[in-house]
Amino acid sequence: MKRNWIVTNNVTRLNTCYQELVLRDPGMAGMGLVHGFTGSGKTTAMTWLRNKYNACYVRANATWTASAMTRALAQELGILPQHGAAKNFEAIRERLTQTGRSLILDEADYLLKDLKMVEIVRDLHDETSVPILLVGMSGHDGAGIERQITSRPKFKQLARRIPHWVEFGPISLDDARLLAATNCEVVVEDDLLEWALRLCHGSIGLLTVALSRIEGAAKSQGLTRIGLEDWGDRALHLGDRGGVV
Repeated sequence: MKRNWIVTNNVTRLNTCYQELVLRDPGMAGMGLVHGFTGSGKTTAMTWLRNKYNACYVRANATWTASAMTRALAQELGILPQHGAAKNFEAIRERLTQTGRSLILDEADYLLKDLKMVEIVRDLHDETSVPILLVGMSGHDGAGIERQITSRPKFKQLARRIPHWVEFGPISLDDARLLAATNCEVVVEDDLLEWALRLCHGSIGLLTVALSRIEGAAKSQGLTRIGLEDWGDRALHLGDRGGVV
């Protein structure tokens, strides 16, 4: 199976959000929040955005502190990191102002654990005016990044600076058709594609795995196209979010 990039509906909305941040009027807030479930394609989309627009991309992790964050940002911007968040901040602010490069902070959920990191991001926004995208996990129990930012008073100043919100939801059947047509070396019939999409709960990551297995099954049977009848009742195990219906 091939691994060609496709522009899904989620990616189209992300690109629209980015363009609106870049083209916003002076003085308008310039941050965006991208959130979605694991496997929805957020990180892959951010890699595409980074390459397309030469954005500065950094992925947060559980060990980050304010100093670690500023060191990572400095390195991504080609700056020799210094000792101390304050010195790094000044160099980052100057470089972003000079280059106008947008800033993408993936796994931004980790930033919310330390208010100082949140304030550094807010200061970079205010003092450079470059677009900043925060990327994190959705949640329906109050733990998702979108709910934390909007419901907790300590993040009120951050929320005011985020006029654009993009949720990476389950991919559509049209997205699934495009993925299969672009990457599969056999034709996957709609009935099998719809079944696999339901099994994957709309996760493009899981669907990619499913299509790879479906393609392998078709080739092993000498088929150039495969439908639900050809697949039969065999298992298709896809991990925690998938299974066999």
